[in-house]
Amino acid sequence: MERPLMISLLHLDSDKKFLEKTRRYLDKQGNFSIFPVLSVQEAFTILKTRKIDAIISGQSEGIELLKALKSWDIALPFIFYTVSAGKEQIIEALNLGADYFLLKGDGSGAKFAQLQQIVEVFVARSKTEHKMLNSHKIPDQNPAPVM
Repeated sequence: MERPLMISLLHLDSDKKFLEKTRRYLDKQGNFSIFPVLSVQEAFTILKTRKIDAIISGQSEGIELLKALKSWDIALPFIFYTVSAGKEQIIEALNLGADYFLLKGDGSGAKFAQLQQIVEVFVARSKTEHKMLNSHKIPDQNPAPVM
């Protein structure tokens, strides 16, 4: 049986109770290491000191963080998980490089399961793309490559 992919997840949201609820749900899944933060400044600290595989964020904080990541040329799967959003906010987030926009809904287990699945898909895709981009380096590093 294949072991699930371990995912290091930064979760930025101004709602402390929601951060805790999300952390509890994802902790139960066993393949997440979650770093909940309340501010963009805390998120920057985590990003400087930890290897992060993906980011989940509420809307207003997320736009600021996404702009900073884009200016630093950092590409991580970025999922907005918010209560509500207008078309303009969704378009802005997607134009800045967000991967997915999910509405929180009633905060039920089904929504958390959907969030978990979305994160896993985007992290797996990101890791595969990273491997593919770096695969061309192997012949350069090996004096007698086997092709």
